Amino acid sequence: MFAKQHYFSYPKMNSGELTRLRAANVDTEALARVAFKHGLHRFLRHEDPSLNERVQELMEGIKEHPLHSHGLINSPKILADIVEAVVGAVYVDTGLHETWEVVKNLLQPLTTPENLSLNPMMKLNETCQKMGIKLEYKNLWIETGDIEIYKDNELIGKGNYKKKKTTAKNKAAADAYENLVKLFGI
Repeated sequence: MFAKQHYFSYPKMNSGELTRLRAANVDTEALARVAFKHGLHRFLRHEDPSLNERVQELMEGIKEHPLHSHGLINSPKILADIVEAVVGAVYVDTGLHETWEVVKNLLQPLTTPENLSLNPMMKLNETCQKMGIKLEYKNLWIETGDIEIYKDNELIGKGNYKKKKTTAKNKAAADAYENLVKLFGI
């Protein structure tokens, strides 16, 4: 549904850009934000004490990253699942056209080509590739939750997140990118 809408709305975008745009609108974080925004998390019946903690973490992450964190916060997948279930129910009940009308309103604000950005790992890797910079990664995640990034044996980025390795990597990449900007004035 999103792919079709984006294809016709942005005919000059290439397939890679369209894929990133679609993903930014329907990934776990985007859908978890929708569930939180509409208060759907309050209707979950569960006995998972960590869920409230993860919802709180999402709420704090939204304050720091109003549109999308691109992998810097770990969003509860169960919240995304709720939104997907609602969209599925609307589709079964009404069909594709009506579902799009509901979805585009439910998911506001949508990510557009103007506010689309890469996740920190992609941004760092693309920048380094263009500049011919080789990075080394040190994976300490199992022991400490840390991911470290080095350039010429010098630490340029570090991320820590013990709950999810991908989030730690994205935090390290964001830190490394900021430091490269300072070093090279990118």
